[in-house]
Amino acid sequence: MSKIALPRESFSLLPEGRTILQIKYIEENRVKKQIIVTFISKEGTKAVQYYGCDPEKPNGLKAFGYLCHMALDDWDIEEIDTKELQDKFVDVNVVHNEVVSTKDPSKTHTYINFQDIKPAIDFDHRKLTDDELDELSDTDTADLSELEDELD
Repeated sequence: MSKIALPRESFSLLPEGRTILQIKYIEENRVKKQIIVTFISKEGTKAVQYYGCDPEKPNGLKAFGYLCHMALDDWDIEEIDTKELQDKFVDVNVVHNEVVSTKDPSKTHTYINFQDIKPAIDFDHRKLTDDELDELSDTDTADLSELEDELD
């Protein structure tokens, strides 16, 4: 029998709030009709999200499709090879949901949900929206005008 190294750190949830995550693994479980996506934070914390892929219940596929569009920053794609998602980044708002255990009502479980998903470039840089780019553009123009006035 071989020895197995056990992790030293304890389990931890992603903290609530905005964070950038990298998509590490995508697995399709055809029996359970699920797409399982594993994310990792800059600090190494992992999070797993399950998306239903039952054509009879399309909400899970819609949510997964939205994730794909954001991760690839491409609204024109109609289908995807999940390999294209590996190592892509998304900027998400992490929300904790505490639920009473169905097996033991004296215990609770905390689940995480991702809201307000946006494209990201890497762990440190999210992509700016068109409105944010316009705002920066307006600011830069105003700053240049003031600078030109000072030089004259």
